Formats: sequence, C-alpha cells, structure tokens
Amino acid sequence: MGGVLAVTGITTAWTGAAKIVVDKERQVWDDFILTDLSPFKIQLSYLLSASLIALVMQAFLFAVMAAYFSWQDGLTIPLALYPQLLLVAVISAVSAALLSVIIVQFLSSTEAEGRLGTIIGTASGFLVGVYVPIGVLPTMAQNVIKFVPGAYVASLYRQLLMTEKLDGLNIPLAEFKELMGIGLKLEHLTTEADTYKILVLVIGLEALILLAVVLTKTAKKV
Repeated sequence: MGGVLAVTGITTAWTGAAKIVVDKERQVWDDFILTDLSPFKIQLSYLLSASLIALVMQAFLFAVMAAYFSWQDGLTIPLALYPQLLLVAVISAVSAALLSVIIVQFLSSTEAEGRLGTIIGTASGFLVGVYVPIGVLPTMAQNVIKFVPGAYVASLYRQLLMTEKLDGLNIPLAEFKELMGIGLKLEHLTTEADTYKILVLVIGLEALILLAVVLTKTAKKV
C-alpha cells in the first residue's frame, strides 16, 4: 500500500507537470507570457496544480485500498494515523511535483515527454519497492534507490502503516524492515523522524534547483 501510494504521487505529479511541455508546444505558454504573469508565477501555477493532482489521487487511492483491505481482510487503519498519512501525502505530492517540473524544463517536445513518462511510470515501481522488496535487490540497485525521493516516501508510509502490525512478531525486526523497505539503510536504518528530515531537505533542495533553473532561463531570454 505504501509503495503504490508513492508511485501514484510520482506518476500523477508527472502528468500534471508534463502539461508545461504540451502548452509550450501549442503556444499556450506564449499566451500566458503576454499577460501580467511573470514566468516564475506561471511555473508556480503548474507546480501547484501538479501537487494538487498528486495529493487528490493519493487520497482517492488510499480510500479505495483502505476500504478493500477492511472488507477483504478485516484490516483497519487507526483514525489517529490519518493526520500523519495526510502529511506524508502532501510531502509526497510536493516533492514529486517539484522534481517533475524541474525535469520538464529540459524537454522540448511532447514525444520526448511521453517517452520519459513511460520510463518513469515503469521504473518507479521498482525504485520504491512495489514489484520487488528492496532488500533482495543487488547492492548497487539499493544504493541507487537511496537517491530516489519516492523511496523515502514509500518507506515513511510503510513505517506509519505497519508499526502496530510488527509489534509482538517473533522475527528479527531490523532485518525484516531492511528487507521490506520499512526504513532505508544509511548509516543505520532510518526512523520516521530521519525520513521526515530527509524529505524536508529534499524538498528544499528541489525548490532551490527549480528556482535557479527558472531564473537562468528567464535571464537568457532577457
């Protein structure tokens, strides 16, 4: 469930951000430039719309999956977790939207956007541990995953959703968590607090990169 929600955030944010490429190819972007809106405000509007799309889709999918697990398996998610899960969904949406908007700045055609979108949609399932548990991947692949923001989002979802389920299990918890991506192994296995800090830093870095890219492109046109 955590992995699927993380992938949903990534792919739907990309869909929203990719509208930039479509609008530029159809000269809609030029129409926006003729208004009083600055390039920065235009980019910000796309960023906010992509974030909102990713957030709404995560919420919708969460509701569907929670209802299914409750009906099929009798599993319920405590209401006390909902505020934290919403916070993770917001973080996921903003992080994925920022990264997507950064990437589309360097695309000039919808054909290139479509191909890259297909790659992102396919690869994201592996990179956040949906198709294969992270712990069974080769060391090189696990090291690559540690640079993917979505992997930390999926990890945080898992930590929130599975903490109570893991209590009392007669298994080596640290090994199981590392295997299933319930925390990522850096110097140590990341905790919820560690993961929050990492994602906040990632969002800050993405925002600075996007700002630098937008200012650079604006300066060149001037």
